[in-house]
Amino acid sequence: MQRITITVEPDHYAAMACIAKESDVTVSWIIRRLMRDFLEHREREGSSRLDLGRPDKTVAADA
Repeated sequence: MQRITITVEPDHYAAMACIAKESDVTVSWIIRRLMRDFLEHREREGSSRLDLGRPDKTVAADA
């Protein structure tokens, strides 16, 4: 496995920690599961681009 570091909002982490405790797993396990599910869904849908809901960088640069 590859180790990564992410920064999250404290309330998001607290919510994930609560879910992890209730489910008797670690926050890391939940994140790995969510990543796997996301990638499997993306592969099934045949999507090659992720819509992040952000404005196009070229448009923002022109503003």
